[in-house]
Amino acid sequence: MKKLDLAVATPLRLAQLLREGKISLKDMRHLVLDEADKLLDLGFAPQIDEILGYCPKVEGSFMQTLMFSATMPPAVVELANSILANPLRVSIGASNAAAPDVDQRLLFITHEDGKLFSFRQMVQDGEVKPPALIFVQSKERAKQLFGELVYDGLFVDAIHADRTKQQRDNTVEAFRTGKIWMLICTDLMARGVDFKCVETVVNYDFPQSSSTYIHRIGRTGRAGRSGTAITLFTIADFEPLRSIVGVMRQSGEVPDWMLRLKKPKSRRGRRMAEFKPPERKRVSTITTWDMKQRRKMKKQAKAQAKAGVAERDPKRTAKESSLAPMQRPKKKKRRAVAAP
Repeated sequence: MKKLDLAVATPLRLAQLLREGKISLKDMRHLVLDEADKLLDLGFAPQIDEILGYCPKVEGSFMQTLMFSATMPPAVVELANSILANPLRVSIGASNAAAPDVDQRLLFITHEDGKLFSFRQMVQDGEVKPPALIFVQSKERAKQLFGELVYDGLFVDAIHADRTKQQRDNTVEAFRTGKIWMLICTDLMARGVDFKCVETVVNYDFPQSSSTYIHRIGRTGRAGRSGTAITLFTIADFEPLRSIVGVMRQSGEVPDWMLRLKKPKSRRGRRMAEFKPPERKRVSTITTWDMKQRRKMKKQAKAQAKAGVAERDPKRTAKESSLAPMQRPKKKKRRAVAAP
């Protein structure tokens, strides 16, 4: 059995090592749960209970449990109180709020088709100051946005789950050293990653919960530095927009029309929206109207091609069309094999 001074692990891996008897927690003094809201809210609670079962319970032994997170919903607080004895809560700043050094901006765009053009205009006007993080809701959209911006002469790259660990490490290192100015990422980078001097965070796709919004924009304005968070939203994002009103209100003034928006769905509805984001149109320079026109032109070209064949040889075309349904595949003749 290995003796360790410090172990950093995921709950599943740590529980597996304890079951196999490879490590021991009998002399443990501190148990730290980082991003505790996600650990207790994403189904890891049974594994946390199993790990606590291996912790020392002898009288006179001392063990301290620490939980860290930028957001702590009430349901998670109740669950945390069930596994802690006489807990002491320490809050730095307002609870479930963004850092006061982050300048939060909202940019309304009617439909998805206008997002890419608006983002390019912001880059051209100098509103997106590098180094910048650009958040999208899925890895597919990260690939699509990267495919569009890479031809604009920007030092941009994307990081998502489809890339290998070596590729992700190289991308993070390039962003840290300034070789990449803009990094397109999913919510994978919204927690637990500390980039120094991030100037701008762009929510290209609107976050579906207030906690996701807080963690995203929390990548800037760190350690006393100032930063800017720009959030793009469309007509389809009006419902989740109400969920971040409270966050923006604690950090500064919000428009009156935002306060008049309908409240989000029930707790179950909000959770479903967080884990199943809305379907969005492909990130492309070509608009929906242009795509429809292209399809229409292709259909017209095919119709004209068929009409042209009929005009060149109308008798042959009529004969082929009348005989086509009657044609049958010819059967292969069997060859007789002589007996030995």
